[in-house]
Amino acid sequence: MTARQRGVALLTALLIAALAALLAVTAIERESLALQRTQAIIIDGQAWALVGLLEAQAQTRLTRDAAAGPADTLAESWAAIDKQIWEIGQGQGQLVDLQGRFNINNLAAGGAVQAAWASAFERLLQALEIDPVILPAVLDYLDADNEARAGGAEDAYYLRQMPPRRSADGPLTDVEELRAVRGMTPAMFGRLAPQLTALPEPTTINVNTADVPVLLALMPQPSRAFAARLRARQAEGGFMDVQSLLVEAPPAPAGAPAALDLGLMGVGSNHFALLGRLQLAARPFHFRSFLERRQAQVEVRYRQRELTDV
Repeated sequence: MTARQRGVALLTALLIAALAALLAVTAIERESLALQRTQAIIIDGQAWALVGLLEAQAQTRLTRDAAAGPADTLAESWAAIDKQIWEIGQGQGQLVDLQGRFNINNLAAGGAVQAAWASAFERLLQALEIDPVILPAVLDYLDADNEARAGGAEDAYYLRQMPPRRSADGPLTDVEELRAVRGMTPAMFGRLAPQLTALPEPTTINVNTADVPVLLALMPQPSRAFAARLRARQAEGGFMDVQSLLVEAPPAPAGAPAALDLGLMGVGSNHFALLGRLQLAARPFHFRSFLERRQAQVEVRYRQRELTDV
């Protein structure tokens, strides 16, 4: 064998060895990825099983609370944060009263704009220092007709956007849909979203759980001092009926509207969200479950995983 032949043979052997090493590394990487996927699937299944346990605890609390009376307050046990520790990780969940927020679908219940709720929403915008100029666009987005009001927008506007879309022209399923409304900026939405919910039916606002901006929205003559007093009462046990709020209300000047719009208010709730966080195998798992209570029955309507803290 000549020197040239020996060189070719050596080079061929080196190439074969390199190819074999590459194939081995590729096989190991594939096995590693398959193992990681399997572990992720197992952890995901364990997480949802634990979510089910937290949901069952929430259902039990809400069922017991229903037997205690029609009012729901922040002083009751359902509002407490629970932390559970399991062998495979730990988790915690908190029930939030969604009727303590402004139900955006109230604005156009039945397809037509509801004047009282529209006025309340305008006061909510003002309480959050958001320019009420956004109001017509929000109303157009929700109402059933396709006629744009002054300052609003309907399909003729949204179909020209990229990507093209249509206005909802009906109830929203998620507050996130408001991001698409003409004129809605991320800053506006960031201030507004924590005070909103999108429920499938017209609802009153529970004054026992509402935050100050929502309480201000219920006042034809907004008073931050009065809202602060109502907020303080929440921690003391809240109100058992809406008429009791009149005792706390400041007297209205002659000819002025009442301090509160009682028609928008309530003291009990049927809609709740279970917000939770699990830690399994050093992996965070955030979730949100929506529960509906009808008399003594509490059902989980749907659940979703969150990409960030809830």
